[in-house]
Amino acid sequence: MLDELRARFRTRFIDTARGRVHRILVLLGQPERAEELAAELHALAGEAAMLGLDEISETARRGEEAARSWHRGESSAQVRCARGARSLGQQIERFASEPVPAAKEVDAAPAEQAAAAPGEAAPAGGESAQGARVLVVDDSALVSAELVDALGQVGLDAISAADRSEALTALGEFRPRLVLTDVHLPGEPPGGLCQALRDAADYPLIVVLVSGRPDAELAALAAEVGADGYVSKQRGRGGVISYIQRRLAGDDER
Repeated sequence: MLDELRARFRTRFIDTARGRVHRILVLLGQPERAEELAAELHALAGEAAMLGLDEISETARRGEEAARSWHRGESSAQVRCARGARSLGQQIERFASEPVPAAKEVDAAPAEQAAAAPGEAAPAGGESAQGARVLVVDDSALVSAELVDALGQVGLDAISAADRSEALTALGEFRPRLVLTDVHLPGEPPGGLCQALRDAADYPLIVVLVSGRPDAELAALAAEVGADGYVSKQRGRGGVISYIQRRLAGDDER
């Protein structure tokens, strides 16, 4: 359940988010590094979305859009980035000040329910996916840890990679059935890893794009790079895991 995930990753998220906000504030004074600023905001948006922290995620996502506009030469976007950074700092500190759920509340949730969002039924045909191997490619160590943890709780064998080199090595050694790759990776064009995975795999491989962007944007990118599917981190941890289960069970729903 979401409360369980937040409790396990709460401290790590707060420390990571504070560090990102600090780097964001430093980068705001360096126009030539606006692309790095966008990357920090993109990562924070995804990390918050996976924990269901919608306010923080949306603020970071808007900041990412402003940073990309700034990178394209729109000088007024710097002001929007600065306002967003201040809001993010305040929102993160509010979350940090919230009471921590009691341990007994966290431990009470059965593992088999971990991937389902409140009120969301388990995906049909999920049993056929049990034990399948999944590779998570994301340069955010926090997102990777959250997803590997959640996938393991629903009976999937998951590992993570941080970049193209690690992903291709894992492809040969781990031989995943499905690769869940973040859209924005260091040194890669959006969705750029997809074709490299296709070229390297000598067996049928499902490649799914994941990002903090809305589904509509991901749909267009998935079609452009030839991915098998896409899922937005805005669906939260439950939505992402349920989507992966459906794809592994043979459901072609995008």
